[in-house]
Amino acid sequence: MLPLLEQFDLTVGNFELCLSDGAFEEVRGRLVVPHDQAETLKHSGIEIFSLANNHIMDFGARGLQATASFLRENGFRFFGAGSDLAEAEKPLILTCKGKRIAFLGACDASLFYADRSRPGIAPLMQRRLVRRVIAAKQIADIVIVILHADLEFVSHPAPFRQRLSRRLIDLGATMVIQHHPHVVQGLEAYKDGLIAYSLGNYVFPVKGNSYQERRPGTSDSMLLAVTLNIHGDDVRIEMDPIPLRIDDDGCPVPCDATEAEQRNHALKRLSEETSHPALVRRSRFTSCKSEAKSAFMGVYYALARKDAGGAQAQLKGLLTRPENWRWMAGLLSGGRY
Repeated sequence: MLPLLEQFDLTVGNFELCLSDGAFEEVRGRLVVPHDQAETLKHSGIEIFSLANNHIMDFGARGLQATASFLRENGFRFFGAGSDLAEAEKPLILTCKGKRIAFLGACDASLFYADRSRPGIAPLMQRRLVRRVIAAKQIADIVIVILHADLEFVSHPAPFRQRLSRRLIDLGATMVIQHHPHVVQGLEAYKDGLIAYSLGNYVFPVKGNSYQERRPGTSDSMLLAVTLNIHGDDVRIEMDPIPLRIDDDGCPVPCDATEAEQRNHALKRLSEETSHPALVRRSRFTSCKSEAKSAFMGVYYALARKDAGGAQAQLKGLLTRPENWRWMAGLLSGGRY
């Protein structure tokens, strides 16, 4: 990837794991990496990371602190998580070619939200994001919002995420770039801004990972190359999505000409479909039904194992976590949320 990445002024990625500074215990389902296995990050070609995701807290506050220390000591810049809410929501401000750029991150994994005295991630709450974008626009020429949200393995964004993304552009954001579904979703040129609904996986063990491998599209990836032409208050965006595929080692590689043409055609179709509300609603309703079935089966199997505590914990999560309320609202509204 380096020949592609080295041509850009800034490179930004989602850092969806955490680092351990010594005491390391491999726990199933958690993405924790010891420091001494993270040295190759220095040669990744990526210099800025969003930490606003659902795995940065996999090793708790200690893991977040260890990750931040490693990144800081090795010259990386990051945003979207911190030792408290104020730090998690603080924008990263950089100057590039005389223009000030603000990066904001947020994620809907409510279990890991930071608060006034607790480390964690910046919460995906519309009112807070609105205030953050307005404040960032007052001190920066360009505002870029990175969101980590929605259901996994779905081909279209939820209507609530479309509405939120467009509103952030209305309020002054230049781009809203998103991930978490693990598959590529469409791009949208909205007014003077750009919305990318999901860039898919990048460095990720798909082959041999039953959770990923059995899902269509998880080996598809995208490098979104963006050129900003700035003349006074006028910003023109040129985008060039570069199709990638995840190889058997979990690494992104550029597609050959034939595959790139096929992937670009598929991306064009997905992008066009985002502008058809009825289609997006149907897709959302289908994915919400699937999520409800999965949640029900999780509780059922916990009870079948006579794991009353596990079943109770799952029910509590369904009733108390806002990210679950969203798909429930999508289910009850016929896909309109």
